[in-house]
Amino acid sequence: MAGFRSYTSNEPRTFADKIIGWGVNAKLVIRIPEPKMPRVSRDINSQKERWAIGALAANDERLARRLEAPLRSQLMFFGSIRGWVAGRALLRKRQDGSTEVDVTPWDPVHTYWGMGADGLAWACHVSYMSAADIRAVYPHADLPDASITQDAGAVDDSDGIAVYDYYDATHNQVVMKDVTLKPATRHGSRRVPVFIIPAGATPFLAPYQQGEQVSLREPGGLQGESVFAAARGLYPAYNQVLSARQELMMRARDSSYTLTSRDGSKTLDANPFSEGTNEVPLAEGEKLEPLTLIEMTRDADVFSATILGEIQRAQLPHTIFGNIQFQLSGFAINTLRQGIDTQIQPRLNVVQAALNQALRLLADQYATGAFEPMTVRGRDNSNEPFDDVVDPQIIRQGGEFEVQLIGILPQDD
Repeated sequence: MAGFRSYTSNEPRTFADKIIGWGVNAKLVIRIPEPKMPRVSRDINSQKERWAIGALAANDERLARRLEAPLRSQLMFFGSIRGWVAGRALLRKRQDGSTEVDVTPWDPVHTYWGMGADGLAWACHVSYMSAADIRAVYPHADLPDASITQDAGAVDDSDGIAVYDYYDATHNQVVMKDVTLKPATRHGSRRVPVFIIPAGATPFLAPYQQGEQVSLREPGGLQGESVFAAARGLYPAYNQVLSARQELMMRARDSSYTLTSRDGSKTLDANPFSEGTNEVPLAEGEKLEPLTLIEMTRDADVFSATILGEIQRAQLPHTIFGNIQFQLSGFAINTLRQGIDTQIQPRLNVVQAALNQALRLLADQYATGAFEPMTVRGRDNSNEPFDDVVDPQIIRQGGEFEVQLIGILPQDD
């Protein structure tokens, strides 16, 4: 409210940072499980595992050159904050003929798609680029140099212009308003090279409605909720209580008062109850009295404790942050920490599902033999460094990937 102090808790931000941090620091294990394998098969699968690890490492290097966060960091952010993860997974040929890995996360808010009988039928991501970036990324596009920003609705060259990156099962095309930046080109994947996954266990729920038609817009909001789903409505009430406490605290420091004088016109230059004021000279018949302070009611304390308790049950107990108000046994602390899994595990599941889909899309493209053999580098599941050239035939012969993210949580210590 205008004229009153306002306090905003950092609770949502610290909670989200914790969840994202745990996901980013989780141990990534990529393996191809196949019991009782002959020696040749084990060697092939080991090479395919190293190819997957090296491909993700090469992709992170590409993202770093683009001033973007690593793949897992972005996926964990979107899975936690947006409640969905999306992106494309492609292999590209550089100008020198070598193979480049392109797994690019998309913001789900700006991603659109349609479903077919066997999954995605098409997907489109909208990004915003400056006119200079558009000219640099698509140098062969027929751009109106002088009027590109005006035609696209931008005011000047620094404004973002909507660019639509469209994929179907065969082609990729990039357009902006009235301009084709990249004509329909075969992308080399056997299906739409895009992954789109909601977080959590909520299925598609049609609203209850009489008649034969229902809205398809509303149910989508029930899928893929963020980590704030259970506490979203609690934060405004919590901030309101804290704001009221701050206002009363500041009023107590600079207390209001009444000043009685003979003609009622006497005033003081400063609040006599402020810090640093020791005495106030008064004439005979003048009187200075502080007003009674307004205090929070008992119900306010109960209400505040109730909100805080529900926030903790909805997200993370305060013991996770090292905030223990009184002595607790180790068993009690570990019991409180068991609530972490209900928040972190759905986010880990959606990220590992995205990585699994991305790797399978890349493997299908590489196995066609249309790309030059890749040199991959990194550390395998045994933390041993490797620097290998993996032939596409190895990818065709190997088994299916199994991606696992193992969260390293406080109770593990």
